[in-house]
Amino acid sequence: KGMMGGDNLRDIILKHKGYVISSSVRKADKQFINYVTDEDGYIELYDSETGILEFKYKSRTTPRYIKVTTPSGGKQNIKINEHQIIMWSRKYAERERKNRDKTIEKSNKLTNSNSKNAMILPFGSRKYICKKPVDKKGRIIEVADYTICLDTDRIEAEELLDGYYAIC
Repeated sequence: KGMMGGDNLRDIILKHKGYVISSSVRKADKQFINYVTDEDGYIELYDSETGILEFKYKSRTTPRYIKVTTPSGGKQNIKINEHQIIMWSRKYAERERKNRDKTIEKSNKLTNSNSKNAMILPFGSRKYICKKPVDKKGRIIEVADYTICLDTDRIEAEELLDGYYAIC
C-alpha cells in the first residue's frame, strides 16, 4: 500500500523510468467512470464461433494530479501525463456478477432486522444493505424505527462496472 503514492511516482518519472499499475475502476472518480462506461473508442473482440463479445479495450493519455512532498515538508499537487488502458472481459464480468449474487443472497438474510441501532458495515454481506426509517405501515419517514433493506442503488452502480479494469 502506498507504493504508487505521489512521491514514488514523481521519483520514477524524474528518473525517466516507467511504471505499470492496475487502477480500481469501482473506486475511481465520476469523470473516470464516465470515460470507462462511454462505449466510444472501444476496440471489440468477438468469439469467432459464437459471435459473443469476449473482450474490448481502449486507451488514452490524460493528465493526472498527484500529491508530492515539498522540500519544506508540505504537500503540493503536481500534474503528470498518464497513459490509461481500459479493458472489459466477459469472463471477468460473469465472475463479478456471480460473486455479487452470492453476497446479495447473504444480504437478503440480514434484511429481516428492525432496529434503530442496526449496524451497517460496508463489507461482506452487509455491503448491499441500507437502513431506512419507517413507520408501522412501512412508509419511510424522518423520525421512526429503522428497517433494513437492500441498497439497490449501490447494486446497480456496481453492475454497470462489471468486467472493467484499468492499467496505468
